[in-house]
Amino acid sequence: MKRNDFVRAWVCEYGDRVIIRVKNKKRKYIEIGIYDLEKNRIRTIYKGMLNEGKHKFFWDKRNDSRGMVPKGMYMVGIKMDGKIILSDEAIIFIF
Repeated sequence: MKRNDFVRAWVCEYGDRVIIRVKNKKRKYIEIGIYDLEKNRIRTIYKGMLNEGKHKFFWDKRNDSRGMVPKGMYMVGIKMDGKIILSDEAIIFIF
């Protein structure tokens, strides 16, 4: 996995969900996911073609089985061109 500077994530004002902002330079197929610190995918947020530009996605702090994730640190990752890209700025703390 390598770093990426175009992924942003932060916890909303009320703390009930996480907003994920993505900016991409050209239309392509991507997967956006939430990963634990061992780089295991916890939840798929989006999978499909994404047009050029800025996009906003939401995570409700649940895993793919719809269970609440435990307290801890999580990362937003984007999979494209066969690589998973993580960003230091896309670390999420769940308390």
